[in-house]
Amino acid sequence: MTPKGHVIDFGPVATDGSVKINRSAESLTIFPYPREKEMTVKINLKRFPLPQRPRKLVAKAPLTQETIGDVPFTIDGDWLVFKTTVRNAGRYVLSF
Repeated sequence: MTPKGHVIDFGPVATDGSVKINRSAESLTIFPYPREKEMTVKINLKRFPLPQRPRKLVAKAPLTQETIGDVPFTIDGDWLVFKTTVRNAGRYVLSF
């Protein structure tokens, strides 16, 4: 278990929790584990190249995949950074 507040860099992804990322032609779907924990997620855009600049990040409900709301993100150097702060979100979808 990662100590609270310590983000571990795994190369293309850095987080203080655990995530699974599925890639499609138009988006990345990020599944946080555990869902109930607020965590920082960083995606290295240089090591995880996207075909276009990221446009939007939304939180989705676990089973219905209904959109819960937009999630703010920042670009810090080569890193896209966001927090999993949306209550009851089962996944986050990054469109590009």
